[in-house]
Amino acid sequence: MRRLPVFLLAIVQVMALFPAIASAADFQVVTGKPFDQSVVTNFYLEGQAIPAQKRNATLIKTPAGARVLIALLDTSGYGADITQKYTGLLITEGTLNIAGKALQPGSYGFGLTPVNPGGPPTGSKIFRVYNQAGGRLIESKATRDELLSRAKPIQVVITKGKPARLYVGRDWVELN
Repeated sequence: MRRLPVFLLAIVQVMALFPAIASAADFQVVTGKPFDQSVVTNFYLEGQAIPAQKRNATLIKTPAGARVLIALLDTSGYGADITQKYTGLLITEGTLNIAGKALQPGSYGFGLTPVNPGGPPTGSKIFRVYNQAGGRLIESKATRDELLSRAKPIQVVITKGKPARLYVGRDWVELN
């Protein structure tokens, strides 16, 4: 009978660990000095050093502990081949799944393009990830969120226990 209270205490202590384990399994937004030290000034794509926008950047930590830097690029003044293709940069220290497709550690450009370029606007866009030479690696339809109360140029929305969402304006893809 004396073992029952000890057993119950052990169960309570183990259960107290579950919130810590669950929170460690979620994405986290990194701010402050670690963020400031991580944002790049220029990003190299297809032979061009393109300025990154620190004001439109975010640093996240994946559930595995890898850091991922995502920022918009200032492509004004570049040719149409760059401005129409690239919206931002993505640097990841670990494998990152974007819309269910694995992206290995490295640095990449990304862009959003209309599903029907030149045709009637549908609101649907394709999210594409490119290597630094401009080769397409990932292509996935982005989801449009018309109910988003306040769209920002770029943000990562984290909901406990769910995959994170990378928003570019109102369009998003899932990160996990």
